Amino acid sequence: MPKMKTKSSAKKRFRVRPGGTVKRGQAFKRHILT
Repeated sequence: MPKMKTKSSAKKRFRVRPGGTVKRGQAFKRHILT
């Protein structure tokens, strides 16, 4: 999978754990729910 530009911006909002799981902030959840 090629590197995505979104990943760099997502770094600020998301915390990627060593296991590969992504801990999302409330903002992200709100976006899906809308």
